[in-house]
Amino acid sequence: MTITTLRRTWRRASSAALLALVFSGSASAVVMEWSSVGNPGNAADPTTGSLYGAVPYTFSISTYDVTVSQYAEFLNTKDPAGANALRLYAVGMGGEGPGGVYGGISFVSTNAAGQKYVVKAGHARRPVTFVSFYSAARFANWLHNGQGAGDTETGAYTLGALNADASPINPRLVRNAGAKVWVPSDSEWYKAAYHGNPDPSSARYFEYPTSNSKVPVAEAPSALPNRVNAIPLGGAAVLVNNTTDVGAYSGTRSPYGAYDMGGNVFQWTDTLFEPTPLYALGQIIRGGSFAGSTKDMLSSTRFSAVANASNFRNVGFRLASSAPGVVAPPLPYTPPSATVNSLSVKTAGGKGLVRSSNGQINCGKTCSVVVPAGTLITLTATPDPGFRFVSWSGACVGPSATCVVQVFGGLSAQANFSK
Repeated sequence: MTITTLRRTWRRASSAALLALVFSGSASAVVMEWSSVGNPGNAADPTTGSLYGAVPYTFSISTYDVTVSQYAEFLNTKDPAGANALRLYAVGMGGEGPGGVYGGISFVSTNAAGQKYVVKAGHARRPVTFVSFYSAARFANWLHNGQGAGDTETGAYTLGALNADASPINPRLVRNAGAKVWVPSDSEWYKAAYHGNPDPSSARYFEYPTSNSKVPVAEAPSALPNRVNAIPLGGAAVLVNNTTDVGAYSGTRSPYGAYDMGGNVFQWTDTLFEPTPLYALGQIIRGGSFAGSTKDMLSSTRFSAVANASNFRNVGFRLASSAPGVVAPPLPYTPPSATVNSLSVKTAGGKGLVRSSNGQINCGKTCSVVVPAGTLITLTATPDPGFRFVSWSGACVGPSATCVVQVFGGLSAQANFSK
């Protein structure tokens, strides 16, 4: 699995209220719940260079990520014979990892037509994973077109001519005018996750998508606020190491009332990441996951993933819509606490030096530095004669003697040497 990391590239609603977008008359139609994202014309977040968060219109964000049971209904409806011509089903959905703990949909070829995709026990309310961006766009098209026999290739997005793997020959999907249901853009997702003030002219934003600017607590599902399914900051042991039911962290919502916008699974957006000499064309994903630390949820952090990849056990999606949603009451704004962004370095196990490329760190003598948030610092470990460099730990990891750290909050790195 490869996800490109892009750092600084620059409701409170009643969960019981069922706002359904159901265009099909089928008794098994997928029902979505929506949270309204109002305050049209809000200012962008100034900490991003005013690039993200400004949305000039009211829209709704799905209160929960699309679930395994909802996606299985889509599969059985649009691919009743199990031909998988559009690659809507990925092998990982049937089970990956020790004991097949990841993925939630089994394919049973001997089942009757329309029943070949079976939800695994205990997975129905978990977010669907192993789903590519193009499959997410097709799911949105299906909802846009009324479910049932609704088309997957046109609607919110026009996929056009296809490659052999069912990906569009033109990978630059653009949302069509008049879309009723779509994958949210980067700015739509950002606003729904971080915008923390009911005044549309406000540029006040939370740092985390948990209605908070304090680091979320990574723990098992909880009714307490500011709790997430992630790895605790600092690299402590994984707590859950899998998806949890959507909304299981019942005390934690985004400012507009959506659950799990931080942690559990990354979420696709329909915003392109333009290619560079290092990275391929991709789609921006947001929100962090069970397999990453809480810093992946920071508003200043975003990632990119290849759009036709469906091998991500920790990537799912939620939708946006023109459908009405529950209107969130004003959310009190808590200013971010003053944060010291620092990097400290130490050595262990043997003798050697650690230096930074900008000269700010020269450890043994100068082993810590305070810098602006987001500063990139390159560290190089050099063993003394008779010693060897073994590995990094802390903010740096791995056996390479050179490491690049991006500083958010207080970080520490340790260079480990030995004889």
